[in-house]
Amino acid sequence: MPEQQCPLCGKTAKYKHPSYGAGPKCFTCEECAFFVISSQAEKLIDRSPSDRKIKLSEKSKKAEIGTILVIWVETIEKEEIINSHYEKEDKWF
Repeated sequence: MPEQQCPLCGKTAKYKHPSYGAGPKCFTCEECAFFVISSQAEKLIDRSPSDRKIKLSEKSKKAEIGTILVIWVETIEKEEIINSHYEKEDKWF
C-alpha cells in the first residue's frame, strides 16, 4: 500500500482507494486507527485547526468493530463543512 502523512495526526500512514476505484482514501494509521476521507475533506482538513484533527482522530479510534469513520465535506449555504459519520467497514473494503 502507498504511504503518506496521515491527514489527522501527520504521522506516516498507509492508504488505499476503496474497492470500487479512485476517489476517497481508506487510511490505516497507528495513531488514528482506520478511517475513510474524501479528497475534498483531505484538502480542507489540511487547513483546519489541530483540535479539529484531534477530535476526528479520537472519533476514528472509537469506531465499533465492523464500522469505520467516514470524513467528508458538506456544503451548507456555500460554506464547506467537514462532517463525519460511521459506516459499515465492508462497504469500503
